Amino acid sequence: MNEVKTTFITRSVFSKIPIVRVPVSSITFWALWILGIAMLSNFVAYGSIQPIFIGVFFLLIFMLLLSLKGVGGRDEVRAYLLVYSVCWFWAGITAVYAIFFNDPSQVSSGDAAHFFNLSTSDDFSGLGIKDFLGISEGSVAIVAWRFLYDVFSFIGFEKGRYIGVTWNITLVALSAVTGVKMIGIVFGQDRDRIRRFTITFALCGMFWLFAAIHNRDASILFAVSLLTYCWVRYLNDLSACNLLLLVVASLVAFMSFALLRAEFVFIPLAMLMAGLSAAVFSTKIRGSRNKILLMVVVLALPMSFYLISMTGGDLVKALLSGNQWYSDSASVESGTDSLGMTLIVNQPVLIRLIFGFIYMFIYPIPFWVGLQLGAAYQLLKSFHALFMYAIIPLFALSVWRIATLKKLRTMPLLFLLFIICGFTLSVAFTSLETRHQGAFLPSLLVIAMVPNLTAIRDRLSYRNLLVLFLIAMFFIHLDWIVLKFL
Repeated sequence: MNEVKTTFITRSVFSKIPIVRVPVSSITFWALWILGIAMLSNFVAYGSIQPIFIGVFFLLIFMLLLSLKGVGGRDEVRAYLLVYSVCWFWAGITAVYAIFFNDPSQVSSGDAAHFFNLSTSDDFSGLGIKDFLGISEGSVAIVAWRFLYDVFSFIGFEKGRYIGVTWNITLVALSAVTGVKMIGIVFGQDRDRIRRFTITFALCGMFWLFAAIHNRDASILFAVSLLTYCWVRYLNDLSACNLLLLVVASLVAFMSFALLRAEFVFIPLAMLMAGLSAAVFSTKIRGSRNKILLMVVVLALPMSFYLISMTGGDLVKALLSGNQWYSDSASVESGTDSLGMTLIVNQPVLIRLIFGFIYMFIYPIPFWVGLQLGAAYQLLKSFHALFMYAIIPLFALSVWRIATLKKLRTMPLLFLLFIICGFTLSVAFTSLETRHQGAFLPSLLVIAMVPNLTAIRDRLSYRNLLVLFLIAMFFIHLDWIVLKFL
């Protein structure tokens, strides 16, 4: 059956090539091609067909689950297939870095090597979540990895890192599915926006990094995405069923974030504040303020008491200590005289927040710093920077549309906007680590779908903003060269 064709911009803004019109079904077509290349890249990297069996197993199991009525549908299955295929390809590339180039961040040092050792070493057999808390953060992710390694080892597979990485790929692809569901809630079943979101998600370098590196970020991304989805669902429909789902999700997230990344324990409480703010500023409240305020009070009180007891009553001190720890780490990694340390990290708080907020979206500078054979981690961050160059103008246009059009100031959209801006400021204040911001990027991508790129007005606005942004980035890189070498 022929499907409606929609528009996806694939041309350079500096050319006059007509916009290519791509049918929705081509997502599946290209996903299958990429899937084949992904299998080849993993076979070349590991010299074994075992990674292919593992990859196909997780792919088919979750595609089957997503095809069940009430769980997912055609759009969710396509999103899962495309994102899974792309991330699996990059997993093969990072494996090449680890095996052929002896990437130290994956093999001998760094979080990826650390988590792989904790997940596979017999020295930690029989340990549970509470036991791993005294050894490392991310105990939930470690226990999940160990379970998978043990299960597949029992049936004859070696404990290759591809097992843990394939689980990460699955979590990132499922995060894309939650994003598709949020698009359906915010914009309705808009096929063009769902398609654009799916392709955009699959092209994000940060998600490649989360999926392809043996780290806990994929678990954090999925947890944050699920909680965000529950909030969007509730803010769109203030029913008792959605409220119950949100309360349960918030309480579970509140307990689990401490087992994934300690500083993220503040997230559920911050989302409560964002939900209340969305109700206050929304133009479509219809009595929702009181309902949300009541929920905020009911959930915020026990969470606040727990946080106060956990931090000894000084939440500000807890945040400041995290800020100092990451500043010290940045000093060791980059050197006290690096441009990042000089211009952002070592600045007063207000300047750090302002410039750090901008820096989070355009890091690294220069973008080519990771284009080398030394570390896959830096390579993927460089690709992410190029991805953000295309997304930032679209996000800026979306924010402008929300600010100027009352009909767009709905509670779900405002909530997502507060989420990405608020947590970016938080990360700028503490770690300045773009991986930490990456857990909230699905919110940014949903907002970036606000402009209707099938309309000439929005296409031209985006093109003009993109040109201006690329010019600005050119001069920023030129300034970097001058400051660095002259």
